[in-house]
Amino acid sequence: MPAASLFGGYPFGPDAKGYLAWFNRGNGRGLYQEMYDQARVKVHVIPCGFGGAEAGGWFAKEITAKKDLEGLRMRIFGLGARVMSRLGVVPVLVPGSGLIDAFKDGKIDAAEIYTPAVDRTLGLQEMVKHLYMPGWHQPATVFELLINQERWAKLGPERQALIETTCGERLQTTLSESATLQASALAALTNQDGVRVLPWPGGVLEALREAWGEIAREEGVRDYFFKEVLEDIERFQAGAEQTRLGPAPQAAQPAAAGQQPAAR
Repeated sequence: MPAASLFGGYPFGPDAKGYLAWFNRGNGRGLYQEMYDQARVKVHVIPCGFGGAEAGGWFAKEITAKKDLEGLRMRIFGLGARVMSRLGVVPVLVPGSGLIDAFKDGKIDAAEIYTPAVDRTLGLQEMVKHLYMPGWHQPATVFELLINQERWAKLGPERQALIETTCGERLQTTLSESATLQASALAALTNQDGVRVLPWPGGVLEALREAWGEIAREEGVRDYFFKEVLEDIERFQAGAEQTRLGPAPQAAQPAAAGQQPAAR
């Protein structure tokens, strides 16, 4: 199911609030279920929690320009790895438990793991001091609950509503908890561990976004449903942003010839 990543967090995709709005007020839930139905996977899917935005990556050396990424060996997976490879990064598969040794042995120069809070529990900050933000490759992580369709149907409306309500509450709770947890972790990394939490240098995010656009178009050609879902998310986000900003101001119309401007 190529479109699966679009429902769980993908490069330059929605943050948790954006996903929540798309699920509740857009076509997110319907498309989510359609993906499984098309694949003939007989489950009822419910988004049931957020895992927080991931960190951008831990780097042994500071990145000052896009060229610094060329030939760099990085532990990174999925769509993010494909995007990074377009900028010359060499993706390396390393289990989370082997990251510290991989850095020590010079097998990797950088690593993307998970959220700052989880990353800190691994102790990576003891030897790697450059952490880049934001985590463009996964601005949100969505956890799903899958229930066998036959079992779901037998639950009846009341129990179904109870499960839906519980998952809805978990989405809200994990959204707020994650924001607080990540902020606290970043503060600890900076103030207690001596980690430099840095923004991506000029031009890097733009190049990554361009590379993602190329990959998204390629995936859309290979799988029409991937294209349909991505376009729907982007339309919803654009509409939400327009609503937030309000209507664009209209330029003043020039007065007609001979017409005096209105007195103030």
